[in-house]
Amino acid sequence: MGLDFSKLASLRLRSQQILEDQGASLEYFACDGGYQQYKGKDKISVSSTATCVLSLVATGKWKASKAETKLLLEKLISKKTSAGLPDDNPFTVAWILEAVAALEKQHSDPLEPTTLVRVAEMEQILQNAAATNGGVSIGNYPPTAYLTQLVVRALKHRSKLTGDLERAVNSWAWGELPYQVGLVQAKSKTADAFAVAYLVMLVTAVTPRYETTPEQTSIQRSGLKIFFDCQREDDGTWPLSRPLFHYE
Repeated sequence: MGLDFSKLASLRLRSQQILEDQGASLEYFACDGGYQQYKGKDKISVSSTATCVLSLVATGKWKASKAETKLLLEKLISKKTSAGLPDDNPFTVAWILEAVAALEKQHSDPLEPTTLVRVAEMEQILQNAAATNGGVSIGNYPPTAYLTQLVVRALKHRSKLTGDLERAVNSWAWGELPYQVGLVQAKSKTADAFAVAYLVMLVTAVTPRYETTPEQTSIQRSGLKIFFDCQREDDGTWPLSRPLFHYE
């Protein structure tokens, strides 16, 4: 059932209000040129900072000067870990490169040569993470759709997703999507609606439209429907996803 004009108007006004409150809402978490995970932590969070950066750039509300932006990027790029994870893990590296891609060209003074060398190293780290079997993992955990989609997105934004990598991810994702759909349909304890959603995004990103078969199109549509079917009617949320890794 579609939305009538009154509901669409209400959603439009609500969206406008959220946009107007965006800057003040994120400023609450500002910390040392970036953003903290929660108020009072007083430490820049890599993923929180990158998320806020992407949000503000997308809405044209990034206000820091080019010098301030360069300083923030230098801080982020110097980090090798976050959340107690091993050095040079794909989670941390991908989020940093997302921030770099969003800010480097239009919002920042030129980065230092040594910093650019490190950026190239980080791009190679992500390429290596996806090269083994197409799916990206951390430590002893199995590859996840969320992490793989994050890495692919970061590499695409940096124009570093090679044809070989794209084919490897394509093969892994198309093998994983029906499996995750089956877990949800079977009401398995390990079912993960978010894995289905990220896999739908992933296969769309790495499969040219002209190469998508009718069967694959049906799987994509089925996955999208299953994701929204998992949404709870009482509060609009979804069941919790499986962990990507354990925080220390």
